[in-house]
Amino acid sequence: MKQAVQIIAATLLLACNTGPDKESESAKAPVVTGISEYEGVLPCADCPGIQTNLRLLEDSSLFILTEKYEGRKGIYQEKGAFELHPADTTMVLTLKNGKRFFKVAVGQLIQLDQNGTSIKGSSTGRYILKKIH
Repeated sequence: MKQAVQIIAATLLLACNTGPDKESESAKAPVVTGISEYEGVLPCADCPGIQTNLRLLEDSSLFILTEKYEGRKGIYQEKGAFELHPADTTMVLTLKNGKRFFKVAVGQLIQLDQNGTSIKGSSTGRYILKKIH
């Protein structure tokens, strides 16, 4: 009898568990809305770093990317379109010479490699742009 009660209780508990609430999961996912601006110093192979500013414009599809290579003259600026992929919280910037991928996190963007996967190694923590607006 005790075993039958345990089986019924377990069955009721499993029946009540309908899985994760998709609305609450998506509410936790970081989002980019309105005008957002991110900056940081990204690694550079042949200079101390690249001062980077990424501004996402209000219509949520255009960006302005400004980069200054430390120790060099000149500032490089590029404008283009970006896409957000909410399923994996990835942002893709379309540039003149290819694409740049970022992982959207709370208060920051993490640059990914040219295939859109996480960068591994000792400099992993240096590929971060912090949100300033």
